[in-house]
Amino acid sequence: MKEPAAFYPVSVEEALASLGGGAAVIAGATSFVPKKTPHLRFPAYERLVFLDGVKELAGVAPLDGGFRIGAMTRVASLAADERLPQVLREAASLLGSPALRNVATAGGNIMTASPASDVHCALCALDAECELVSRGSRRFVPAIEMATAPGRTALKNDELLTCVVIKGPLPDYSVFVKVAQKRTNGISKAALAASFWFEDGRVQKARLAYGALAPAIRRAVELEKLLCGRTRREASLVSKEKITEILGGVLEPIDDIRSTAEYRFKVAVNITKDLLTNLDGAKHD
Repeated sequence: MKEPAAFYPVSVEEALASLGGGAAVIAGATSFVPKKTPHLRFPAYERLVFLDGVKELAGVAPLDGGFRIGAMTRVASLAADERLPQVLREAASLLGSPALRNVATAGGNIMTASPASDVHCALCALDAECELVSRGSRRFVPAIEMATAPGRTALKNDELLTCVVIKGPLPDYSVFVKVAQKRTNGISKAALAASFWFEDGRVQKARLAYGALAPAIRRAVELEKLLCGRTRREASLVSKEKITEILGGVLEPIDDIRSTAEYRFKVAVNITKDLLTNLDGAKHD
């Protein structure tokens, strides 16, 4: 088989010019390399487009009370950036191993379109939007809508994910809960990313995003609406039965080598109930 040509653009314009049929975009390559093994069917790419040299795609910058996160920003940088909401820092700090976090990228975690993508899950709980750019247009897609199925995204062949935008105001409290076989290099069995905005002591807005519990990351919109207008104390009193009822209509866990669907669902209910129970005494971000 003919080896694919390698391109090393130094600007977004050069990167866009390299896209199209037969091209694979490479960020940190933490998912790309493991897939390219003899026993797996792998697409025959004509070109590999490496984004390391596109400096404008890396870095975190303040933007209107929120942040612009370049697609090539390393996950380790997200974990260490104390300006960012706690949910994102925690998700980044729990992704893989220290070595992996030093090469993995924010954009790569989204474009992998894994239901267990921790950083992507946290971004969904922050109402983040993904900037998709082509040579003729620019559009924004909510992070929660980026993954359409495992391994598939809303990105078009001629588009590049350039950054993720988190709009202000940032949440008053946020947290990421991950359940895995092991702390280092452990893929989520179940994950919950939660963000809360408060006004006059009551929940103004809530976002609850679940990872590894459906074909793509899911939000419990009905539960979010139920929490709005409640005090922290009132939110802590939402029953486990109500949580079970709502999540039963949202989540679609599966059996695999890491866990069973039954276990995953029970864990999702428990971590949600624990989150709400402890909300009354939780500290602000």
